Amino acid sequence: MSGDVEPGPYEISDGGLPTEETRKGPEGSGRTESPCGSEVSYRSKEEPPDLKEGHCNIEDRSGDIASPAGCHHEQRDMGPQEEAVQGDHKSPMKQKYRYLWEGGREPSSYTLIPYIDTDMYISNQKELSEAKTMSEEVLVEYNGILQPQSGQENPIRSVLTVGVSGVGKTVTVQRFIQDWADGKANQDIHSIFPLPFRKLNLIREKQCSLLYLLEHFYKDAMDRESFDKSTLFSENILVIFDGLDECQYPLDFQNNPICSDLSAPAPVDVLLTNLIKGNLLPSALLWITSRPETASRIPPSCIDRETEVRGFNDSSKEDYIQMKIHDQSLASKIIKFLRSSPSLYSMCQIPVYCRILVSVLERLLSNQEIAENPESGEIPQTLTQIYTYFLFIQTNIPKEKSPTPEYKVENIIFKLGKLAFQQLEKGNLIFYEDDLKASDLSPSEVSLYPGVCAESLRQELGLRKETVFHFGHISIQEHLAALYVFLSFANREEATSSSCCHPTASSQLASLFRASSVYELLKNAVDLSLQSEHGRLDFFLRFLVGFSLESNQTLLQGLLVREGSASNLSRKTVEYIQKKICENPFPDKCMNLFHCLSELHNLCSLEEVVRARLSPATESRHSLTPAQCSAVAFLLLNSGEELAEFDMTKYTDTEECVLRLLPVIKASRSALLHGCNITSQGCKRLASILKSESCLEELDLSNNDLQDSGFSQLLSGLQHPLCNLHTLKLWYCSLTDKSCEQLAETLGRKSSLKALNLSRNSVQDAGLRHLCSGLQNPDSQLEKLKLDDCVISAEGCEALGSVLGSESSCLRELSLGNNNLLDLGLGRLCSGLNSPHCRLEKLGLRECGLTHSSCVALAAALGSGSSRLRELNLSENELQDVGMKLLSQGMRTPDRTLQRLQLRYCGLTASSCESLSSVLPSLMELDLSGNNLQDTGVTTLSWSLTDPSCKLKKLQLSYCGMSDVGGAALGSALGRATGPLELLEMTGNSLQDPDLKLKLRSLHCLL
Repeated sequence: MSGDVEPGPYEISDGGLPTEETRKGPEGSGRTESPCGSEVSYRSKEEPPDLKEGHCNIEDRSGDIASPAGCHHEQRDMGPQEEAVQGDHKSPMKQKYRYLWEGGREPSSYTLIPYIDTDMYISNQKELSEAKTMSEEVLVEYNGILQPQSGQENPIRSVLTVGVSGVGKTVTVQRFIQDWADGKANQDIHSIFPLPFRKLNLIREKQCSLLYLLEHFYKDAMDRESFDKSTLFSENILVIFDGLDECQYPLDFQNNPICSDLSAPAPVDVLLTNLIKGNLLPSALLWITSRPETASRIPPSCIDRETEVRGFNDSSKEDYIQMKIHDQSLASKIIKFLRSSPSLYSMCQIPVYCRILVSVLERLLSNQEIAENPESGEIPQTLTQIYTYFLFIQTNIPKEKSPTPEYKVENIIFKLGKLAFQQLEKGNLIFYEDDLKASDLSPSEVSLYPGVCAESLRQELGLRKETVFHFGHISIQEHLAALYVFLSFANREEATSSSCCHPTASSQLASLFRASSVYELLKNAVDLSLQSEHGRLDFFLRFLVGFSLESNQTLLQGLLVREGSASNLSRKTVEYIQKKICENPFPDKCMNLFHCLSELHNLCSLEEVVRARLSPATESRHSLTPAQCSAVAFLLLNSGEELAEFDMTKYTDTEECVLRLLPVIKASRSALLHGCNITSQGCKRLASILKSESCLEELDLSNNDLQDSGFSQLLSGLQHPLCNLHTLKLWYCSLTDKSCEQLAETLGRKSSLKALNLSRNSVQDAGLRHLCSGLQNPDSQLEKLKLDDCVISAEGCEALGSVLGSESSCLRELSLGNNNLLDLGLGRLCSGLNSPHCRLEKLGLRECGLTHSSCVALAAALGSGSSRLRELNLSENELQDVGMKLLSQGMRTPDRTLQRLQLRYCGLTASSCESLSSVLPSLMELDLSGNNLQDTGVTTLSWSLTDPSCKLKKLQLSYCGMSDVGGAALGSALGRATGPLELLEMTGNSLQDPDLKLKLRSLHCLL
């Protein structure tokens, strides 16, 4: 196969294959329990693969989760010839994807794929809502990503899997292929065609057909006489595009012409966009992997499901360490140390970092003196220290033969750094032997240092069987590139001009070499990183800044010819980075600048200020500067704690600071941004979060002057298929019926929204009608709607009553307080309440201009037998005793459901208590505050409290004209009652007797 690895002398050696003994896991057993609870076998009776077929490098993207077999279509029986063709296709894949290569030469460097387990979640809310009534993330097993969820009707054709670099996307793909090739899962798929973008970038033809492209990748299989190319149309095949972030084609979905002919030549970019859109191979399944920052290159309309690989959970981290370190005593030491360091333990979530960190700790903690004194400073704490320790650990691996002076390891490292820098500068992920020569590096030199080079470079065959190279992982490349740049400047006086500068280079990155000092170099690198897209130079900058720290320069002995004024350099660098944090409004850029400060061990300045401002003794929330807000974001995101709720009101009330804290909002389940002076611009930035992979489920934007223009910006996020928002609060945001018109369309698009608060906005009847049109759509999922004080009249209630009676409505809670509905409007609402389809459980009608006439319709609804109403608020309506009598009649039906009733300030007297006493035992909460019940009424109610069947837990009788007589009656009743009453509120009454007060307080009465 054209993508097979052609091992170099630094990748394998005789006897380097994993043996039966080294394949055993922790404790030497033959089986282990995976972090996902699935028992997997890692002992194999088969021989290890021929290494010439290649191995998956765990540094590339390692990790994923175990899974049972699964199919998503009914499997069709194949004839002998088809089985032979499929067998020919599967056979090389069984070898290619069986083991993970972890970069070394020892047997333990080869790991059976089932051991690297990471969590993957379905996160596409649009797809989820088809199958679930409750919006939630779903943990999915890698073999099940193409299977519809339970209850989902539409098949899954295309899947996009996102995850940060090194988190396990590629290995997830490899495990999927391995299980398919082994016949364990997804046997309904006839053929799988992995097409990694880094290999697609190597295609040099200006135009080619899709058939030609596949023949290039899978020439051996497709050249067989038995292979029938028509199966590409008729059979169930899967095409896998791995590494969208590495794609160098424009992917112009909007302007590329349509292409549907397999044999028609076209530019590769045209082939790719048509394949993804379904114009080419419309029956084929599609799987794309990408880093989050480049996932938006694929239009949402082309993706049926999005999943996210999140790396190791805590259990997986420790299982991996125990698998990697055969000495279980040492493994326990490493785990114990990592648990004591939240920053390092958090870093282990990414399998690539975990492997490198564990390799370093294995060497250091094997030293008894360091193990007994981990605070000695010998153990690395920053990314620069970890990668540099890792690099020099590899230099101690035995050499194939003694090198000559010009082949000293220091020279090899410098040349590798030069190669890394030049390819980073060009944006190349795969390069050729000529590129090695341009860096003064030859394969013969590489062979002398198998440890260093095996961890850095990998050698493969390209599409035309030519030798190509790539670094094991982008972070290793950026570390070497940063090391090369720093050494070039630090050793400038001793280095030759050819080895430390690029006089003819014109790229922005090459311009770094025109700096006159190391400080200017670092300053320019900060500026370049801030200008780069998609975080392209983030790690390069972190490493480069880290090398400027004096304590890190001691690690470079033998490489660093002379040391400069490191302490002064570090101080000046810190000051410049802090200045850029203050100036830069982009949160992601600020986050990386804080990581740079962390590399310099200099987070304390801003961190201390922030912690002091956020201490309990500090009451003001207006004192944080934008830079300090960026520090808050960094501290919260690196705390290692789950961000369940983020309350912005604790920190600031300025929009600029809100924007600095967007990464925290994105990572939180709930964000409270009440009264933060957010405008249309802020809404636009918030919408970008809703369109991305975000944890955000609840958003409170109340008391911000958003206006319709701001809401329109926010709406673009609410309508995005990735939006996972359940609850949106927009109380007092200066919205009008225009916003409601836009919102109606969103509610009808299988929106994830389940709770909406639009109170104190000028919704009016026109806006309510718009909302109702969206609520009547069968795809609407809205369950809770608050429209208090929204200028709604009886006219708007007609449409709302229709919604309540609709079979498709999901509405369970409705609040219409402080709207002038009048009896006419209530009557129209009750037309829906009387419907057997009505699902309403909670209804708020406080201060709606209702009279006793409304109680006739309400009583009929409550006694209809189909009512589900559990909570009713009629406070501040002039119901009077007549209304209470009517209402209680509806509450006496055997199948009554009402549990909570609020009747504050309703003009009731003692007469109403007679009506209430018969229904009071069935209620759980009753509020009669502000009614002139007097002692007579209170005494009547107290009798009901002694009823053995009384369920009342909360009774509010504040400001009811009660004296000691009524209080004594209640006290006597409470002393005899056996019910569950937990609170009796009696404030604002004329109770004088101190002994009576003492007794009532002992009975949990609030006076």
